[in-house]
Amino acid sequence: MSTEVSLQTAAFSDDFVDLPALNAHVSAALAARIEEVSGRARRGERAGAKAFAVLGAAGGGKTHIFARLRHQSGLKATLILLRPFFGVSLTPRDVLATIVDQLCLPVRGGTLTQLDVLSAYWLGDREDASFPSAAIDAVQALSQEERAARIERAVGDIVACVPEAAPAAHLARALLSLAEHERSARWAELAWISGREPRKQDSAPLAEADVAHLLRIVSVVAAPVAPMVLTFDQLENLAGDDDARVLGYGNLVAELVDTVPSLTIAQLALTSEWMQYIEPRLTLPQKTRVASDVLMLESPDRAQREQLLRTWHGHLSPANGRGGRKRFPSPLSAEELEALLEAPGMTPRLLLAALSRAVAGKPAATPSAPPPSLRSGARFDAVWSEAYAATVAELAQKAEAGVAVDAAELAEGLGSALSFASALEIAHRTERERVLTEVRAASGAATLLYVTGTHHASVGSAFTRAAELAQSGKTVVVREKHLELPAKWESVQERRASFECLPNARWLWLERDDVARLLTLGRLMSRARANRLRVGDSPEVLSESDARARLRDHDPPQLWRPTAAIVTWLSDVPRERSSVPESAPSVPPAAPKSAPSSAPAPSFREWVRLGGQLGKDAVSRYVDRLRKLRRD
Repeated sequence: MSTEVSLQTAAFSDDFVDLPALNAHVSAALAARIEEVSGRARRGERAGAKAFAVLGAAGGGKTHIFARLRHQSGLKATLILLRPFFGVSLTPRDVLATIVDQLCLPVRGGTLTQLDVLSAYWLGDREDASFPSAAIDAVQALSQEERAARIERAVGDIVACVPEAAPAAHLARALLSLAEHERSARWAELAWISGREPRKQDSAPLAEADVAHLLRIVSVVAAPVAPMVLTFDQLENLAGDDDARVLGYGNLVAELVDTVPSLTIAQLALTSEWMQYIEPRLTLPQKTRVASDVLMLESPDRAQREQLLRTWHGHLSPANGRGGRKRFPSPLSAEELEALLEAPGMTPRLLLAALSRAVAGKPAATPSAPPPSLRSGARFDAVWSEAYAATVAELAQKAEAGVAVDAAELAEGLGSALSFASALEIAHRTERERVLTEVRAASGAATLLYVTGTHHASVGSAFTRAAELAQSGKTVVVREKHLELPAKWESVQERRASFECLPNARWLWLERDDVARLLTLGRLMSRARANRLRVGDSPEVLSESDARARLRDHDPPQLWRPTAAIVTWLSDVPRERSSVPESAPSVPPAAPKSAPSSAPAPSFREWVRLGGQLGKDAVSRYVDRLRKLRRD
């Protein structure tokens, strides 16, 4: 029997233990909103968007509310979960990409996707009482001609529901036609319709106006079947030294509320962070839209605590020698149980941690018995290893599908690693579909541009922008190594060659391990900021400062290859302009040959000599340039 039960911090876990009465007012309010939107849509009415703020203490069950809706609503709601990346602003394009990704995931307990369910309603008999099972089978049995006719009828009906999106009717057609494409073509179509990549015949991804139209279309398509609930989790990532991140988030939510009908937005945040940091920084117009309704999570009372412990006990308590289980509260003593039932401020997470420790044969940590120190390197190694393994598995799936890591998440991870290096200033910004990171130090500055596209048009456009940036400062192109550029992309190779000729141009190819480490770091730091990073079965959580200390001991991010390369480039001397003509074909740079394993490491004296020589060479080049300018 497992000695661990998830508290639904993994929101999509199928292992779900719930006490429906606990914070039932929150899930009931969201469920009522879903029913209201669905009922009005089926009557031909259009509901406006509405945003809820769901606030609670750390471990109080905010993400658990999302998991409860997922299990209770089934196919009656389209639940989308996303979190702001630390330091990187969310845009409507990011929201669209997340929505399309999760629409195309299999629905729990089956092979159908949520998009299959929504399409079956619009393409089938909308009055069919057996929906969705029979309706889905009927739609899948349609001939190509019949399906095309049904799609045209559905597009007309959708546009009638959201007439302001009429210029983008072709997007509704493309959304409903996704199932017709073969696997490889479907991935390309998904990349386009999610706003990430251009379509084959187009020269650019979706325009900003089309992104807004498609958000409206998707929400209207979902409304009569399974209204969309867009859930923002871990809003603690908005924290920073200025108001820019909060204001950017407030603008995003206000825009969604104003422009996307039938949408429900749920925002999950720590009460302290919301009250002290987020809400005070919102403008008055933002406040009226971002938090029109605030729902507060309550701590379990004595009866609810006992019910929770009894429920978890059945999952955690091992069987005894006669095939039965230990009677509740064993292995908790009567005194330990009473302390847990009466202690002030006990959240569900703390209760579960105390029971888990007792089942594992360790003393239950209660308010009167402080938990052991969290600074155990071995236990943190286990946390890192578990998160790293999950990231590696996710990257393998992306590689198999030919999908790149999201640029915003890559920027979050690389920015987190750079934050461990001393005396660096790091800032992220978004230019339409591109994410850039500015890194500054006393020795210099550089702009990181993430090239994650898998279509030649978007990659070529990125190189054009990189060349523009490199005219005025050091510019680093960041790309995953397995996404090497095909030789047949001649125009892209020419732009790449032009970029590489520039003295300020740099390349950072990320190996699979580099990407896995960066994403794992970003995700663990996000959990730490949200007070969700727990080591072992301790009821305490690692603070962000403690997590950073453990990371420095575990595997210092400032020494990782990508971090060290960027820090080195900040202070290096720009290369001489290459003599390679812009029209020359570009060959991927060969990996530097490593020194033989038998070669001794350079001594300190040799390092000093090499550094002095580099400095003399740099000064000599600058002097030659000055002399040439004077002669001219």
